Amino acid sequence: MDERISQHEVDVFNLFDCYQHRWFESNEIAQRAGVADRTARFLTLRFFKLGMIKRTRFSSRFRYRWAAKTEHRSYIEQLEHARHAQVHARGADI
Repeated sequence: MDERISQHEVDVFNLFDCYQHRWFESNEIAQRAGVADRTARFLTLRFFKLGMIKRTRFSSRFRYRWAAKTEHRSYIEQLEHARHAQVHARGADI
């Protein structure tokens, strides 16, 4: 993937990375990551299709959590790099 990584992607990635064993509903992902509901749904679907997160249906709603392995390691590396760059950019603003 050669596209730019958005702040929203990094925020949702951080949530799953920090709570790897916890299941989240999309509205909870939106709230905890600080993104719009639509953005949370879009990114969870994207991460799911890439094999980065697992999905299960519970009480007629989907829940998501981090997947142990993914074939798209390069995308995860881009997310980690973007997270690192954003942390350094925020540090420069202080």
